[in-house]
Amino acid sequence: SLVPAEGSQIIDDDGSIAGRITSSRMSPTLERSICLGLVAPHLMAAGTSVTVKLPDNRRIPARVTAQLAHFDPEGTRLRG
Repeated sequence: SLVPAEGSQIIDDDGSIAGRITSSRMSPTLERSICLGLVAPHLMAAGTSVTVKLPDNRRIPARVTAQLAHFDPEGTRLRG
C-alpha cells in the first residue's frame, strides 16, 4: 500500500483542493497506510470518498473515517 507524502493534496470530486495530508504512516497492524489530514467541512463525514493527489501528480482513492484509535481523550493510555 502506498503511503502518501505529508503535504499531499486532498481533492474533491470537481478537482478542487479541499485539504491536505498532515501525517502519514504504514500501519503494521492494519497492513495499509493511514493518514491524518485536514479536510473542508463538506468532506468531513465518515465514509466520504476523496482523492489524494501525490507530489508526482498520481492520484489515489481515500476514505474519511471516524475511527480515532490514535485519540485518547481520557489519557488512559498515558496513565496506564
